[in-house]
Amino acid sequence: MTYAFRNRAFQISFLVNLGLMIYALALASWYGTWLQALIIGLPSLLVPYGLYRLLGDHTLSRIAYGFSYMIFSALHIHQGAGMIELHFGIFVLLALLIVFRDWLVIVAAAALIAVHHLSFMYMQAAGAPVFVFPAASLSFGIVMLHAAYVVVEALVLVAIAVFSLSEARQAEYFLRATDQMVDADGKIWLGELPIDKHTELTRKFAGVIAKLRSTIAMIDQSSGALKSETEQLVDQGNSMAQDMSDEAAQVDTIASATEQMSATIRDLVALSEQVLAMAGEQQQASQSGQASVGTMKETILELSQTLETTKSKVNGLAESTSDIRGVLEVIQSIAEQTNLLALNAAIEAARAGEHGRGFAVVADEVRSLASRTHQSTGEIQSMIERLVQSGDESVESVGASIARLQSTIEVANESHAWLDKISEHASSVLESAGTMSSTLAQQGAASEEIAHSANRLNLLSSALNQKGIRVVEIAQDTEEVSSRLKKEADQFRYQGDV
Repeated sequence: MTYAFRNRAFQISFLVNLGLMIYALALASWYGTWLQALIIGLPSLLVPYGLYRLLGDHTLSRIAYGFSYMIFSALHIHQGAGMIELHFGIFVLLALLIVFRDWLVIVAAAALIAVHHLSFMYMQAAGAPVFVFPAASLSFGIVMLHAAYVVVEALVLVAIAVFSLSEARQAEYFLRATDQMVDADGKIWLGELPIDKHTELTRKFAGVIAKLRSTIAMIDQSSGALKSETEQLVDQGNSMAQDMSDEAAQVDTIASATEQMSATIRDLVALSEQVLAMAGEQQQASQSGQASVGTMKETILELSQTLETTKSKVNGLAESTSDIRGVLEVIQSIAEQTNLLALNAAIEAARAGEHGRGFAVVADEVRSLASRTHQSTGEIQSMIERLVQSGDESVESVGASIARLQSTIEVANESHAWLDKISEHASSVLESAGTMSSTLAQQGAASEEIAHSANRLNLLSSALNQKGIRVVEIAQDTEEVSSRLKKEADQFRYQGDV
């Protein structure tokens, strides 16, 4: 398996070798070891690079760089005549090999430098023109001491390499997974990922991606369904809000009409109370009228009886006047006869002469008395005639009055009957007015309750309208959220996408 970090490791190692080559040339200029620097340094620089270019990330290419590090270290030590300080490069370069995260490279390099130290120690001790330690420090014990440090460092580096390789594999897996997941258009593909059997974390990550894939698929489907449902909800909410607004307007109209009806009923209640009061007054008036008509009827009856009595008395007076007229006629006749007798006596006295003068005086007196009597009886008769005429007129007037009284009695009876009917009607009107007043009062209370209920219904309708508007706003927000969620879900691709 090729890892991307290895490419960077080869690049770093080549640059390190290039630096080591430059350092070897610098030491050559100082110690005059140009031939060794070129013969050993150039192959150490070029051979690993050539293997990498030829084989790529291959074990041989990685070990070649590990060997080149140690060869450059041996070259530098040889150029410095075994200077102890130059041995530090071995430890530094061993540490740099961790960049490959390959324990085999570290072990190979450590083994190579160990072989170098042992072989060159014996060669230097035998007088060969090679250097590994200063002559004063050349001993097997020094070699073992250096070897111990190398072994310890190598063991630590091997452990680090093993752990870092696992981490690098995970990082490489995640890098490739994310590179595979992200399309050129920036969308994320959640397909099946290859599982690296070497790490538990990558297996868990593959499981998470699989779970995320199913979750995103569900979110995508759910967001699409949610968007469709919220669009319908928004439409229905708008329709409901409009209906509730119309209903609120109707309820407001009903409330206004109910208020007007309640006010009208209150006016009718007031009028019914006035009608009830007037009906009561009318009943009392009709009852008073009945009493007055009854009293008037009794008075008229008494007056009629009085007039009848007066008529009888006037008739009796007329009869008495007739009797008086007869008596006056007798007196008139007697006066006329007396006047004739006095005239005869005067005549006889005149005949008697002087002897009849006294009788003549008496006769004149009698005649004068008879004349006055005749005159008085005439006057009395005239008066009686006038009295009779007045009596007749009185009788006629009394008769007419009695007739009018009879008519008045009949009218009074009719009035009494009408007043009875009026009283009955007034009682009915009073009862009806009471019933109407009670009914209107109940209707007024009911209309007041209806008005209050209509007002409460209006308030409730307004509150429901506001809630409906809020529901529409929430639905619109939900639609916007579902649209954003659908848009975000569309950023992911999974198996089953077209």
